Amino acid sequence: MVRNQLFTFPMFADYTHKRTFHGKKRALAALKLYQDGSASMTETALRLELNRRGVPRLVLNYVVPNV
Repeated sequence: MVRNQLFTFPMFADYTHKRTFHGKKRALAALKLYQDGSASMTETALRLELNRRGVPRLVLNYVVPNV
């Protein structure tokens, strides 16, 4: 879900790879952390913190079978 269509992920990735700018190293690192499906900044912050502490990448919006 993209709340603001002004700058989408593909546009960000394309811009980051093709241009030279201050902060490019961090932007390229951020591309690796991107995961589609989060509708909450808090959910994203928690996911990134858990990942930083060694928890494997979570599946967002996982549907539990037989529920």
